[in-house]
Amino acid sequence: MQNPPGMSPHIHNLFDSALDAVVGMDDAGIVIAWNRSAEQIFGWAASVAIGRNMGDLIIPHQHRAAHDEGLRRYLQTGHGPVLNNRIQITALDTGGREFPVELSVIPIAADGKTVFYAFIRSLEEQENSRRQLQQRAIEAEILFEISQKLVDEISSPALAEFCLQKICEVTGCSVGHLYEVGGPGGGNELRSSGLFHFTEERYAPAREISRRTTFVRGQGLPGRVWASEAPLVIADIQSDDNFQRAADYAALGLISGFAFPVRRRGEVRAVMEFFSATEIPLNDHLIKTAYTISGHVSLALDRKEESESRELLRRELAHRVGNSMSILASIFRNCCKSAGTVAELKESFETRLLTIGKANRHFIEAVDGPASLRTLVEEAVQLFPNGSSLSIEGDPVDVMPSAIMPLSLMLHELVTNSLKHGAVSRPAGTVAICWTVTDSDQLQFLWKEVLDAPVANSGREGYGTVLIRAVVERMLGGSFQRKFAGNEFEFVATISQGHFQKGKGGKGIGSKAQA
Repeated sequence: MQNPPGMSPHIHNLFDSALDAVVGMDDAGIVIAWNRSAEQIFGWAASVAIGRNMGDLIIPHQHRAAHDEGLRRYLQTGHGPVLNNRIQITALDTGGREFPVELSVIPIAADGKTVFYAFIRSLEEQENSRRQLQQRAIEAEILFEISQKLVDEISSPALAEFCLQKICEVTGCSVGHLYEVGGPGGGNELRSSGLFHFTEERYAPAREISRRTTFVRGQGLPGRVWASEAPLVIADIQSDDNFQRAADYAALGLISGFAFPVRRRGEVRAVMEFFSATEIPLNDHLIKTAYTISGHVSLALDRKEESESRELLRRELAHRVGNSMSILASIFRNCCKSAGTVAELKESFETRLLTIGKANRHFIEAVDGPASLRTLVEEAVQLFPNGSSLSIEGDPVDVMPSAIMPLSLMLHELVTNSLKHGAVSRPAGTVAICWTVTDSDQLQFLWKEVLDAPVANSGREGYGTVLIRAVVERMLGGSFQRKFAGNEFEFVATISQGHFQKGKGGKGIGSKAQA
């Protein structure tokens, strides 16, 4: 600190060693003293600060007029409300950043003039501690409320929307929305879940904007979060070239956004995104809080999936009972035609009846480990009548427990369709089943039927097809195709990684006549 006129070396050394900033100003508002703490707090070197106007240097724009007026009034009247008092106000550093300070100003008469010495202490650390305590209190309150919602058995969509609301409250955002992984193949794009929170009704058009906008990995704000599996903040969505909804959101007055992934079983299965009409004041603690809340969103999604699975199971049971009765009737008729005696009828029909019961039990009961895909296929085709021309061939593959039920459902629908309308319902029809693990570590499953007459494709999608789509795309993360050509029908399904593993046995051998 330069030695101001009239200041003894002793006082100069004392001021320069003070832990608080000591700033001197003459009656024209020019800096005359600037100690080392002032250099550290404000970023200006003493050689630069001394000689400059105090108002231009560290006083925020909104306070400069009051500063100039207060100085003028004191010089005229000798009174100033700010002088000789401790006040809390904000100041600017060398980068123009505004931060809180505690300020006391003392006027000193010297050589017929008045100089002013300000003692300034940064309150940033205290303010940050206060905010953190407040944030932790808010987080604890939110987590308690969410736990209460879980105890009250709130619906999964309502819980997810409640979490969106709470994150908006924590971050000051105006719009919260959840994208879910889905689409063809079970996981190729992010689609709107329809779950939103708006602080004001004027933001409601964001619902339709997001509903019609889907994203692949790396595309847009949610797509980039999906690809990186990490949070992303966009300070200005208008200047971001990879933000497809910029024009629509600008019309709503939204200028900034952030998003983070929601993981389920180690995979990103959803993305939560939030938008604000002002710059989002995010920090590590806020992001951590949002992540904590997102864990409850993951729980809500799990509950939703479980609920959907239960509903799917209920519908399938009803559907399966109808199919089973139809199949039993068909089997009984065929057994009656071929049986010469009651004993022969009993032996032939009873075997088929037990097979259907076993298939139904296999569907309902839980399985505690991987199951051979060949075993699942062979159990499914046991419903075919004697003499059916059938071949089964494929790599040794074990199906993970979570995929046993979906694959059993898929196989059951294929078997039922063949019995009712396909190759097995025709005298000379043949069925070939094969599968392989591709170079991209996906399981490709082929079911091919050859009939004795052209295959008719009605184009109508029955419940069986709806069910196959549900289990293949949503449960198995895969895709499927059906092809009709002449007297041939092909069903090809691709199952994603994580639902199977390569088995230890040798490659399955081909032709097998149904006994």
